[in-house]
Amino acid sequence: MVRPIQLLSDRILTPKPEGIWSLNLSFMKRLTIVTVLAIFMVTACQEQERMTPVQQVPQADKAAIDNFIRFIDFTQKQLKKQPSLSKEQVTQVMVASIPEFEKQYGISLTASFTPKQFTAGRRFSNEGLELQIMQDMVAYAETAYSESQYLDNISGLNSQVLSSDLPYESKVNLLTQIGLQQSMVSYMGQLALYAEEIPRVAACDGWWGCWGRCAAGIIGSAGMGALSGASIGGGGCTVVLPVIGTVACGTAGAVVGAIFGGLAGGARACD
Repeated sequence: MVRPIQLLSDRILTPKPEGIWSLNLSFMKRLTIVTVLAIFMVTACQEQERMTPVQQVPQADKAAIDNFIRFIDFTQKQLKKQPSLSKEQVTQVMVASIPEFEKQYGISLTASFTPKQFTAGRRFSNEGLELQIMQDMVAYAETAYSESQYLDNISGLNSQVLSSDLPYESKVNLLTQIGLQQSMVSYMGQLALYAEEIPRVAACDGWWGCWGRCAAGIIGSAGMGALSGASIGGGGCTVVLPVIGTVACGTAGAVVGAIFGGLAGGARACD
């Protein structure tokens, strides 16, 4: 006689002697405990991932760079109304234009006047890599034979900053300084391209050779606090420039004057 095939479900659900029910219940309890533990572990891991801060990649402060260029461009337009100005007069026009600039753009430059001389720029707390990169930006401006070579050189500084062990804030500051140099070179190139007429100077070739490298060097020097505002006009007056920070008005005037002087008379910008 052939015995009927017994299904697995029959073996689990059909009561039998010798405590089969208790064994099945014990198995279900263990299965439930394992399931609950698995759910708890998954939930705990997800919560830990949510609470772990994501490591941000340092980036340049583009808004600050744009505001710096807005101020320089605004001042350039004011200077066009009064050509043939001395360096001191350039600074005076720049300072006088600040209230109108702040009103139009809603950007506070916090101009102030004190009876003492003021050294431009902010000093870097780290005298190693931070200072070296700022010095390289100035040195590259002096040696680059064209604006494209200068841009290539300072672009390489970005990777040095990102791969360094500098604090996050220091990396952001340096990347912003580098970005400012890059944007200013592009801005000056556009000014030179669309200028109605730039006097030709036999001693130099093109806007970069005549005055661009000088202007780039002045901006970089202002960023690392290497210029004395009192020596170039505006002693006792300070202004807070985007990216660069608090500088003597004469330093800000030197940046503006280098560009304006270059457009007006070539090599005179670096005198």
